[in-house]
Amino acid sequence: MEQNCPPNTNYISQHEENGSRGRPPSRALHPQRHVPFSAAECNVIQKELDRPLEPEHITYRPSGQGQVAYLEGWKSLQLANEVFGFNGWSSEILSLTTDFLDTDSTGRVSLGMSCMVRVHLRDGTFHDVRIIQASIDVIGYWLWFCRESKKQGGCI
Repeated sequence: MEQNCPPNTNYISQHEENGSRGRPPSRALHPQRHVPFSAAECNVIQKELDRPLEPEHITYRPSGQGQVAYLEGWKSLQLANEVFGFNGWSSEILSLTTDFLDTDSTGRVSLGMSCMVRVHLRDGTFHDVRIIQASIDVIGYWLWFCRESKKQGGCI
């Protein structure tokens, strides 16, 4: 007998109120038919989600405050496919915002962007995630940064 996963406070049903955003779920990407996870699948998924990330999954880059740890977009896709299955999840970009664009007297440019992404599971639950990418210091990378922000934001 199939059972739904026990309620998880991090996820809410698409049939529930969408909070202050008031956006209806995307019907084109997420049809009304939901496929619940079995009890065994729920147990496996919960164990995977409870495990900390392996050190080799985390990448580091320099920043003004030292090293910044992050998870690369391709790795997050791979991990989501491993945990939820290839057709067990999807994502959509809800918003992409330029938070700041500053130029100092030397011509150094700092850009900060954030992205709201909704991750849907096959059982109809979803979770909204805010992704922040900030502080690129060379104007030549502006277009690259914008493209990467859009691409990575959609790949959670």
